[in-house]
Amino acid sequence: MGIDGGPGSAQLLDAAAAEARLRATTLKVLHTWPQLTEDAGTPVKWRLDPATTTTAEQAVVAELVGALRLRSDVPAVDAAVVGGRAGKVLVWASHTAELVVVGRPELSPDHEMRATTRQVSQRAGCPVLVVPLATTADVPVPA
Repeated sequence: MGIDGGPGSAQLLDAAAAEARLRATTLKVLHTWPQLTEDAGTPVKWRLDPATTTTAEQAVVAELVGALRLRSDVPAVDAAVVGGRAGKVLVWASHTAELVVVGRPELSPDHEMRATTRQVSQRAGCPVLVVPLATTADVPVPA
């Protein structure tokens, strides 16, 4: 599964864990971050220290994955932080997976999926489960 650490990540982890449990397999969690350098093909260019950035990105998912590992109903969980664009990394990983799980945050007004979800759903080498994530309008407001 792919996770960004944003809103809905816990919900997405729950869905992926349920699928791993049904398949009696290890849940592999991937978190990616883009490495842009001087030769980046976009107007936004910055230099990153890969070791520092990897450590910071690992912290993004450590709490979520740690909480999941404590649950008795969840099979083994492996988590990895990978430099690269999420769609490309997840498509690559899909060629050795039984299922890829990605989230679908709130749809745009024209009902287009976000780039990563669209790329994975169109190019994956295995089935893809797209989990609709709760939007702010779906989250109950405390009384």
